Amino acid sequence: MNKQELVDILSDSKKNDWLFKEADKIRRENVGDEVHLRGLIEFSNICKRQCKYCGLRSENKEIERYRILKDEILIYVQNAVNLGYRTVVLQ
Repeated sequence: MNKQELVDILSDSKKNDWLFKEADKIRRENVGDEVHLRGLIEFSNICKRQCKYCGLRSENKEIERYRILKDEILIYVQNAVNLGYRTVVLQ
């Protein structure tokens, strides 16, 4: 599928049923019906952007900023693995 075909499908809500069925079929073929939990480690909330929808935007002076050190991130990842998470997302 090329970019224009993808844009056409995503732009046409009449194709949603087909799109959702195809996505569900591919999910089932690749991971089955099991639930897969992902661990999320937010290693920093420091931001330079001004996205109006986001509470982490740099103009928000009400929150305490942090950044976790590399060694700490690795400890948190190992803890997540020990708890059974098979995927860990660093954000």
